[in-house]
Amino acid sequence: MRIQILELPAKYLGEASETPFAIVFDGVEKPSEFLDQLDLDKLKAHTGANAVLAFNCAVEIV
Repeated sequence: MRIQILELPAKYLGEASETPFAIVFDGVEKPSEFLDQLDLDKLKAHTGANAVLAFNCAVEIV
């Protein structure tokens, strides 16, 4: 299993900008069960992630 970061399009509000992101887990044997075991709200709150994704295959973030 790997953990990757997927940067999403930046948000701009006047002079301030924010780059939202998703945490991507790949190579997960059972993605839906894996996500059910995580406390997604806590993970997103601690990391600032906008989303958490899990896949059973390899995913290349470029």
